Amino acid sequence: MLNAMQTLNSARQEFLAGGRFTNYSKQFSVSFCTNVAVLSGTDYYCFLRADGPDFENEGVLCITSNREFVWFGRQGGTKLVDRNYRAPWFSGNY
Repeated sequence: MLNAMQTLNSARQEFLAGGRFTNYSKQFSVSFCTNVAVLSGTDYYCFLRADGPDFENEGVLCITSNREFVWFGRQGGTKLVDRNYRAPWFSGNY
């Protein structure tokens, strides 16, 4: 999760500085997205997403332009992920 967060933040900074980004990661595929999450009455508009084998098809991690991270689970379970988040060991679920 932390590697994906770092990868997304680097792509976000590169995009905001120059209008494009390079997908440097070998672990995650970063692409544009238009996901919107409404959590606790707040709208989070995501514009970049990371997915890859590390997430074991459980979902995708997205970032907003305001550097908020949102997890979209494949079977529901959308949640805000703060910078101190640590995935539980062997849970099979982020």
